[in-house]
Amino acid sequence: MKLNRPRQPVQMRMNGITKENTYASKHRIKGISKGPITKELRTFRNITNLHNGVLRRQKDETALRKLQKLRDNSSKSVIEGEFIPIQFNNITTILTEETPMESEVVKKRSPQDCEEYGREIDEYIKSIEDQYTVNPNYMSKQKDINTTMRAILVDWLIDVHIRFKLKTETLFITINILDRYLEKEQVKRDYLQLIGVTAVFISSKYEEIYPPELKDFVYITDYAYTKEQILCAEQKVLCTLGFNLNPPTSKRFLQRLSMLYPVPNKALFLAQYLLELSLIESGMLKYEPSVLACSALSVGSELYGGEEIAGCSEECKENMMIMLKEAPNGSLQAVRKKFSTEQFLGVARIELY
Repeated sequence: MKLNRPRQPVQMRMNGITKENTYASKHRIKGISKGPITKELRTFRNITNLHNGVLRRQKDETALRKLQKLRDNSSKSVIEGEFIPIQFNNITTILTEETPMESEVVKKRSPQDCEEYGREIDEYIKSIEDQYTVNPNYMSKQKDINTTMRAILVDWLIDVHIRFKLKTETLFITINILDRYLEKEQVKRDYLQLIGVTAVFISSKYEEIYPPELKDFVYITDYAYTKEQILCAEQKVLCTLGFNLNPPTSKRFLQRLSMLYPVPNKALFLAQYLLELSLIESGMLKYEPSVLACSALSVGSELYGGEEIAGCSEECKENMMIMLKEAPNGSLQAVRKKFSTEQFLGVARIELY
């Protein structure tokens, strides 16, 4: 006499975790506990997945409603000019009109701007910028390379930055790594491009979410250097710089200043254009990143009718105006080509008289 074994509840494996299917154990659907996938099993799985998806959707909608309610309450307090209690790690900070963060600025910011710690962030990056500056005359100590070679290399690195669609901050960190290394080590002209591409390799791994692969950097140099050479150069650069890869760049200062001084988009893009032009000119290394950012934003604001930016260097502004006038006739056109596109509102095509 053949005994029928009791049916076992179906075991479903999801994300490596086995869970009991209560629906199958309750209704005991025929033919789904063992054997190949049948029509009933496929239908049952579709129903289960749909049920789980509905539950997840309901939880997500509930969380979104709570978040939207919280945001509505916060924005209402900002508009009415009341005190704004901000909860963060059980610490309540009261923002009033006496703080540097005006209500109009706070409304335009995103949570990633960390407006609760705006003052501390600005003071910190200002206090450490001297640690990452270089001697503007460091190139005179190099025996085999000069400022012209550096300018050509930086122009090529900007092209690489555009080709790989990297972040703007990655470009500024790249040039900072390059200058700090060249200030400390002697480099032959045959290996100058290797140091440049290594700086991009390091900064992209530090700043980007999906950095380019090593083989991409070998390809971009037209196979002038091997993977092993780039990796060896990476170790040497990191050891020389002591793994200090967090410089407060002029782009970072520009971002902070644009929160305090609302200027037109064209003025902001023109300021970024001036900062990237300053990367090529080694003579602009004598200015601190904060001075460069303030001067660039001031020039952009004056040309496009924005607010007056206080505390800028008049000498730096004059040098930026000279760069802006000479840019169309220069031999290095990577930056101008970039900012002539509609993405940056064509600010590089500005005509000065």
